[in-house]
Amino acid sequence: MASFLQNPKSPLYVNGLQLFITSFVIGFTTAHSRVRLAVLPVLLALVWISIPSSYETVTQKMWKSVLASESVTRVIHYIEVAFVTKWTYEANGPSRPNLNIQYADKIAACDSRPPRNNANISSRLSFGIATSLAHRNSGTRFEVKNVPPFSEHDRSYIPTRKEFLRSTALRAGICYIIMDVLSSSGDPTRNAELYAPNLVPVFAKLHHHTFEQLLMRVATSTLNRQRLSSPAAWIIYDVLGMQKGSLAGRYTAMFIVFLISGIIHAIAELATGLKWKQSGVVRYFLTQYFGIVLEDIVKELSSKFGILRSEKLRNVIGYVWVFLFQVWSVPAWMYPQLVGIKGGPEDEPLPFSVVRLLRNV
Repeated sequence: MASFLQNPKSPLYVNGLQLFITSFVIGFTTAHSRVRLAVLPVLLALVWISIPSSYETVTQKMWKSVLASESVTRVIHYIEVAFVTKWTYEANGPSRPNLNIQYADKIAACDSRPPRNNANISSRLSFGIATSLAHRNSGTRFEVKNVPPFSEHDRSYIPTRKEFLRSTALRAGICYIIMDVLSSSGDPTRNAELYAPNLVPVFAKLHHHTFEQLLMRVATSTLNRQRLSSPAAWIIYDVLGMQKGSLAGRYTAMFIVFLISGIIHAIAELATGLKWKQSGVVRYFLTQYFGIVLEDIVKELSSKFGILRSEKLRNVIGYVWVFLFQVWSVPAWMYPQLVGIKGGPEDEPLPFSVVRLLRNV
């Protein structure tokens, strides 16, 4: 911990500097300021510093990965708010009403917003920090889709600060206990056996697999998809000039989202010491893309020929399909990481284990 805090290249400081630069630029520059482009190489250079720094100064592998990937996502977020949607203090939000993004209509509807001028430094800096930290713009008119309400029964309900902090602390505590139980169970010494590279192609040697190995695959499945729709839409519709709503535009944008997501996760793995050739995360994310394309083709053919008219049957088949597809595809991503876990201090995701404390009582 001492070396982590004393090292001037610590990823904590690197990420903090990225946050400050983004906040300052968004809060104090106009939408077309050259400063926005000038600082982009600086943010990219900080990513270059953060990856080896995370590997050298952070003990736990999980936090190496988190801090390194955070520096990458900070750059992507900066590109979105500085160039794609062009957030400014004067506009009190995005200033590109013609952009083909998910809240473009909301921007256009706010063209009559009175501009804000002559603000003090603290107001501009506060706006910049809020923009830099807001990945979903929750509670604003630019909130992204699918943000769950505080109450399903009353979508207008907003809890008090005390209620919000109490419920958040309770959820955090429950998540901590679950992570503690999961990380404290199992036998890490068997990881080399359970997650060997030759076990990745599950359908190639299905008869060699035990129920335990298949269960491990299901337990490590995830459908983590980064919210990169705005940069992808900018590339597709603004740069490439594709027609909004077209089939080619939709699938190209989806491909870009999955590709960038895979690259972000691959960079995070580099910070843990996993070599690029060993990593299968890009392969995993692109596999999800082709899986969705295949699923859409099947849906279209089913609708065209009147197959599977029962909604319940379609849902059951959909659940089974997702289950099997993840069982098949997840190992390419997770096994190279899991095989290196030996159960040492560097493999502990949490700073303190309640489960281990109770075991020693």
